[in-house]
Amino acid sequence: MKSRLGRWQAILEQRCPRCLNGKVFTGLLDMHEYCPSCGLKLEREQGYFLGAMYISYALALILIVAFALVLMVLLPDVRYEYVVFLAFVPYLLCVPAVFRYSRLIFMHFDRSTNSSTFDEHYRPVPPEPKP
Repeated sequence: MKSRLGRWQAILEQRCPRCLNGKVFTGLLDMHEYCPSCGLKLEREQGYFLGAMYISYALALILIVAFALVLMVLLPDVRYEYVVFLAFVPYLLCVPAVFRYSRLIFMHFDRSTNSSTFDEHYRPVPPEPKP
C-alpha cells in the first residue's frame, strides 16, 4: 500500500487513484477513459461523479469566503453584499481547478474506502515495447 503522503502527492499531481502514476486528465476538462498506466476505468459508471459535486461545493465555498475576506481587507468601505459579489470574479478563474480537484479527491476517497470493487473496473494495459 502506498503511503498517505504518496496519495496526497498523487492528488496534487492529478494522478490515477489506483496506481498513483497515470495522468487522469487529457486537457483542461477532458479525462482519459482509462488510466494510461494501469488501465483503471476512471468513470466507473454513469453518474459516478455525483459525489464530486459535494466536494466541488465545499471547495467553492472555501474559495469564495477566502476571496471575500481578502476583498473586505482591501476594500473596507464597500458593503458586504458587494464584496461577496466581487469575490465571484476571481472564483470564476478557479472553476476549472475546482472541477478537476473535486473529481480527483472523490476518486481517491472512493478508492481508499472501496478498493475491492474498484479493481474490477480496469482493462489490462499492454506492456510498452522494449527498444
